[in-house]
Parts: sequence; structure tokens; C-alpha cells
Amino acid sequence: MKNRSNLMGRFAQLRAVAFSAISMALLLSQIACSESSSSKTDPAPTAGNSEAVPVAVTVVRSGDIAEIIEATGSVQAMHNATVAAQVSGQVVAVHADLGDAVRKGQALMRIDPEMYQYALDQAEARLLSAKAAYEKAQADFKRNERLHATGDISDYVFENVRLQVESSRAAYEAAMAARKIAAKQLNDCVIRAPFAGEVAQRHVALGNTVAPGMPLYTIVDINQLKVRISLSESDIVRLQKEQEAALRVNAYPERIFSGKITAIGPSAALETRTFPVEITFANSKEHELKAGMVAKVSMTLQHFNDVPLLPSACLLYKQQQPYVFVVQDSTAHERLVELGPQQGEDFGVLNGLRAGEKVVSLGQDRLSSGKAVRIIREE
Repeated sequence: MKNRSNLMGRFAQLRAVAFSAISMALLLSQIACSESSSSKTDPAPTAGNSEAVPVAVTVVRSGDIAEIIEATGSVQAMHNATVAAQVSGQVVAVHADLGDAVRKGQALMRIDPEMYQYALDQAEARLLSAKAAYEKAQADFKRNERLHATGDISDYVFENVRLQVESSRAAYEAAMAARKIAAKQLNDCVIRAPFAGEVAQRHVALGNTVAPGMPLYTIVDINQLKVRISLSESDIVRLQKEQEAALRVNAYPERIFSGKITAIGPSAALETRTFPVEITFANSKEHELKAGMVAKVSMTLQHFNDVPLLPSACLLYKQQQPYVFVVQDSTAHERLVELGPQQGEDFGVLNGLRAGEKVVSLGQDRLSSGKAVRIIREE
């Protein structure tokens, strides 16, 4: 009987818990239905009583800004020449190597001159023989000219004498030319620097056999350097020769090198429709800049002093016309602006804003002119 009583007690407890759970579920259901009904019947908020839109604003500051054209190019030596062999033969001496500084006309290399010396000796001997023959022909002509004048020789004989003079003169001039060629070939056995500079590359070694046209050295002059860049037609028309330019290279990020525009291409490349521009600048005495470095070039077109500076994050565009929202008395007002040059993240504003005004920088996509706003952050 006792066990039966316990079971009846536990059953009563379970029934009470189940009843409580069912009651709670019915209550939650009634609350949900009430909220749903209320949301359907409440009127929609109007513009006049809508809540203020939370926004972040930026206080417009003033400063100086410049309109700059920027481009990237490769540093090149002002003079870059590949010195090639003019004669064939074996390299018998090397006087300059990679990195050596050379003077204009300095001997870099020598090719075996023996055969060319023999050729010059032979050409000089032939020249002497031709000269003697020409002088003899001239003397014969003068003697026969007097005889022809007195009628002692015929016209036929005199004509032959005259032709002999012309023939010997031609032979003498040919011998002189041959002698010059032989002398030049002997002189070309010594390879010389075409200008003052540095050896960028030596292409052959001692003992190699070379032939005419074979590259022997690459000589560069990096006292003066140049950078060639490409610009669009809208930029090219705003530049002129002798305009100053600033250059930076990755190797010296804190250094600025000064140069000038020395050449502007008259026609665009067909593939890119861009115009070539060449900037020339001086290297340091230590030749810190090397040919092949990547240079960032900037050219200033005009300066704007003490103008409002506007972060690009504040801008919106309507039919390509930039505008912003200016906050006055907790209300957003749409304002068209005329932008000047951009420098980093800031635009110079030529018209439409004043320094000290508050411009929405975050949340402006939810605004319309006259909308109430609540400033949650000011920069």
C-alpha cells in the first residue's frame, strides 16, 4: 500500500509540471500573436518623425596640394655603346675589365697586329713604286709636250704619253688609298673606348679569336642618366621641355633626385597610344644610381595653397558629379563640390566647401538632403 501511495504522489507531481509547461507555451504564443498584430496595424514612420541616422563626420581642414603627374620608368645610361671588333685575329692583350673606369680613347684590348703590320709594309712599298711611276710619267709628258709643239712627234704618240700620265696617277691614288686601309686595319687592332665611362661588360677573353662585328665590350656613361616614361595624350599636352622632374628609386627611398624633361615624343606608340618622354638628371659623384634601376618620376603642374582638403571616403557621385553631405544643426545637406588634384587620400576642393565644415565620412549612403543625423564619431 505504501508503494502504491508513492507512485500516486509522483504521478501527481509529473502532471503538475506538464500542466505548467503547457500553460507557458500558450502564453508565449499569445505574446507573439499580439506583437505580430501590433506590427501590422501600427502606421509606418514618416520622414518627419523618423529616427536620426548615425554617421561619422570629418572636419574639413585646409592645406597645400599640388597637381602632379606620376609615371614609372627604367634608369638608363646617357651613353651606352657596344664596342665591336673591326678586324679579325686573336686577342693578345686585355687592358680593361668589368667595372673599370675608362677615358675616351683609352686602350681596352689588343688584337694580334702582326699580319696587319705586314700588309701595311706591303702597301707602303706599292705606294712608293706607284709614286715613282707617276713622277716619271709626268716628266715624260713635259718633254713630249715640247716635242709635240715643234712637230717632232705625232699626235698619236703624244696622246699615248698623256694617257700614261693619267694611268700612273690613278695607280698612285689607288696605292695611297690601299696604304690608308692597311694603316687603319693596323690601328683597329687596338680597341679603344669611344667615350669616358665604365666597363659594363667584357664579352671575350684573352686568347679568343674574334671577327669583324663581334661584340668585345659594353661601355656606359652614368655621369648623366636618363629615364624614359610613357604618358597619355591628356598629360603630354601639359608638359614642356626643360620642366623640372623629381625621381625616386627603391634603393634610396628617402632620396629625391632632380632632373629635367629633355625630350617629348611627337607621336604615340600604336600599341599603347602613349607618348614617350625622356627625363635627364645627374648622377652623384659616387655613382649611386645604376642603369637598370626602376625610377618613379613625378612632375608638378601647379600648386594650390590653403585650399579645403577632403578625404576621398566622403565623396559620392551622381551622374559623374561629385557631392558630399555637410552636417549643420544635426541635419545632412547635400552639397556639390568642384574637385582639384588628389594627393594620397585627399582631394583639394576648389569650390563647394570651407575649412571647418563637417562632412559625413561614414553612413552617407543612407542619407538624403534634410535627413536628421546623429554624430557618433568626429575626426
